[in-house]
Amino acid sequence: MASGYLDQQRDRVYEDLSGLIKGKVLRSPVYLELFASDAGLFHIPPLVVVRPQSSADVVACLQYCSDRRIPVHARGAGTGCAGESLGPGVVIDFSAYLRRTSVLDPQASYVRVQPGATFDRLQAQLERYQRMLPFDPGHIGVSTLGGAYARCRRDRVRTIMAPFVIGFARSPSASPMEPACIWAERTSLSTPVPPHSRLRAAS
Repeated sequence: MASGYLDQQRDRVYEDLSGLIKGKVLRSPVYLELFASDAGLFHIPPLVVVRPQSSADVVACLQYCSDRRIPVHARGAGTGCAGESLGPGVVIDFSAYLRRTSVLDPQASYVRVQPGATFDRLQAQLERYQRMLPFDPGHIGVSTLGGAYARCRRDRVRTIMAPFVIGFARSPSASPMEPACIWAERTSLSTPVPPHSRLRAAS
């Protein structure tokens, strides 16, 4: 009986969100199983998986879930071991589309990144300016910057745009002209760039 109610709720949420966002909403058993685990031992199948294509998609999803008291679980690469990206509600997968990075100044002191951007892509981009982000997540090819910020490396973040039910808000230190960005550290010619910084960016 409980399984039948869950299937009905899943179908309803799938249809509603599919009409609200431009990104993808996934509900097939294969995808639900893929997003039911991370690098740890936990196993929690989600209701549906949302892959937003824009910040507007994220806000629309949050508004919908808030109105219906459905829990939301943010996910990057799923490389965590504590189950932090798992849950029985709506999983928002940032790694599919929100992956852009851009250098904001000629010295590459600051870069703007989306939460699904991976470390290897950013490090490859920064290496052209002899800069790097001094952090090794352990899974350099797949780990996302959003997950790293959520866990530990907040000292490198100057500003952040955070989604809320009513829209997006900047961190208190931000000015209207200051985009969300990460500070990168300069490397000298005499200082070897860490091996993971020399990885080629994914196509």
